[in-house]
Amino acid sequence: MKTPSLLCILIILGGFAGAEELPPPKDEGSPRIGLALAEAQALNLSLYAVDRYLIGYEWAQVSPDTIWRNLRSDWVWDQDSFAVNQLGHPYHGSLYFNAARANGLGFYGSTLAALSGSSVWELFLETELPSKNDLVATTIGGAALGEMLHRLYQAVEPSHPLAAALLSPMDAANRALGNEGGKEAEGAISEGELSLAAGLVDYRPALDASRGEADRDQDILGTFELRLAYGDPFGAASSIPYESFEQRLSLALSPSYRSIAFFSDGFLRSWALADSARRRASLGPSLHYDLIYSSDITFSAISLGLSWKSERGLPRGLRLRTRLHADWVALGASEYAFLSGEEGSSDEERREYDLGTGEGAKLGLELLHPRRGALILDYAFYGFHTIPASAPEEGYEGYAMIGMLSLALERALSPELSLGLAASLYHKSGVYEDAPDVEDATSFVNLYVKRRF
Repeated sequence: MKTPSLLCILIILGGFAGAEELPPPKDEGSPRIGLALAEAQALNLSLYAVDRYLIGYEWAQVSPDTIWRNLRSDWVWDQDSFAVNQLGHPYHGSLYFNAARANGLGFYGSTLAALSGSSVWELFLETELPSKNDLVATTIGGAALGEMLHRLYQAVEPSHPLAAALLSPMDAANRALGNEGGKEAEGAISEGELSLAAGLVDYRPALDASRGEADRDQDILGTFELRLAYGDPFGAASSIPYESFEQRLSLALSPSYRSIAFFSDGFLRSWALADSARRRASLGPSLHYDLIYSSDITFSAISLGLSWKSERGLPRGLRLRTRLHADWVALGASEYAFLSGEEGSSDEERREYDLGTGEGAKLGLELLHPRRGALILDYAFYGFHTIPASAPEEGYEGYAMIGMLSLALERALSPELSLGLAASLYHKSGVYEDAPDVEDATSFVNLYVKRRF
């Protein structure tokens, strides 16, 4: 059986495992490895029972023959829906991961627990051939999402236990059982922003023309956005993964449009390059889980990279914050491709998304004044090279360049409250071998109110 993706993950994790990771406090006892693995497999069996006996999915009708075939077969790149592969698998991986974290395992040990849970599912609990992209999304995406949820659970649980349980059910379940592992995560939410907005959404005709859909008009769009910073992003110095991380969750809704977006990054290890009253800066390897799932856009990227974050004091009370990330996209997915056949012909093959790997970069600039407000610029670029083996038979390979630009101007109404105007643009250029190229764009304009906490 060939499992190159499994070997790649083990090599990557083994390299990071060379970084020093502090053990749990001594009074908590040794990590309960057996219980962590048992909980991960209990999750598998519970979900499998629902899929097979309550819902009756065909792919859940496993037998000794399907298991033996999976054990002997090569691993494949599957084409399940975007929601299942890019949303469902990372969340499922976070449950494996937090079963281990709640039982005293550290970040890397919990990542291996997620790997084991995913491997068992792919080999023994599906009739479909084992999937490489599911293994990556569940393991690495699950580790990124799981560690953030684990730490937010511990920060929120003392004052809001019900909200904490919704964030991390496995942490809550283990607390109810008397397991108090993973307490080395003792950081706190250092900064938060909550935005509510109403504005215009503008659908560019180019976005829909390549997909044979009718053009849409402008519409009123309601949005909700939550930004969180955990730990100290600008003066981070730690050998423990995710002592500092940042995330942004955005929801948008109108009569004809819906969108969920999530962008995150966490230091796997960090060094403080400067730590003074005037300037603070951090540098280190980082892990990213980014996603957009909307009416027109399906995009995700699980990335490893190098991050630099800086905060500098300027004259007249101004502060400049800079965030710079240079990444390798281990697994990316983006909407739309003509992969085989002629446009409009009977043998034209459409897929919900492409799978790719490639390069990525993010830039964030904030110019802040305590009384006047802020000017905020964010830009992200991703280059996805289609994974050749993921294209169907007779399918075409290609390269997609995706850019996301956002510019916001805020006016401070009080130390906690701001009024802002924001404009953003999503643009994608896709170039395919012997298939139609694609040029997509959509833009948003929003007037919003933001509250800091």
